[in-house]
Amino acid sequence: MNLKMKRFRYLIILLCLLLFSPVQAEEERTKWGEVWNSWTELQKYLYLWGYKDGMVKSESLHNAIVLPLVSQKCPREVLSKYLEAAPPIRDLFPDLDVLKDVMTEFYKDPANTYLEFDTILWVSHLKLNGESAESIERVLARERKRSYQLHMYLKTKDRKYLETDQE
Repeated sequence: MNLKMKRFRYLIILLCLLLFSPVQAEEERTKWGEVWNSWTELQKYLYLWGYKDGMVKSESLHNAIVLPLVSQKCPREVLSKYLEAAPPIRDLFPDLDVLKDVMTEFYKDPANTYLEFDTILWVSHLKLNGESAESIERVLARERKRSYQLHMYLKTKDRKYLETDQE
């Protein structure tokens, strides 16, 4: 093999290494609001349907596995009060189209774009259950701050971002 061919091979290998090696670019925060707003109405509905279905399945596993174990150690009257006070998760979910519309409304505010779906879903539940606008805004402000702190911690690994003010 001649020298030109060897150099060409090394150049190809070097080029492949450069192209396929991970780049240390600054991590961009996920703009969950932009993701949500880019989805069709069907995609949003299917996300919420899957979320609800997962919660209901989780509750079923809890009832099938955890409750029998707890009932062996827990007095019946305590367990009965717990079960009476906890309605099934499927009953806690509003109409998914209504929930979808409320989430979309929250994501119209650019200040909420970095808040993850589960946070906006929770805040939407608060609104649909009659929570005051002031209370909801306090929750949103706290969650925006937490989102930023988590992002900064993951970016810098500086634990100061994990310190939170006690409310």
